[in-house]
Amino acid sequence: MSGKLAEGLSAELREVLVPLLTEIESLNERIKEYDERMDKIAKEGCQPHGRWPDQSIQAELTWLEHRADEAALRVQSTIPL
Repeated sequence: MSGKLAEGLSAELREVLVPLLTEIESLNERIKEYDERMDKIAKEGCQPHGRWPDQSIQAELTWLEHRADEAALRVQSTIPL
């Protein structure tokens, strides 16, 4: 998909944006996978104290969301207005 988004851009912009768009696609896919895992855990039931059975999933998802936000900001800063 990043190739489609980069069509029509100058070579300089493609050189900068394609790696960032590829990273964003990767992060989005990982976030989707973790969302699915969290949905499965939620359907199976949370522990009685109300916390996720696997706290590492929640921490990883938070990290991925942060990385996606950073990547989006980098892309926005490279696009001329």
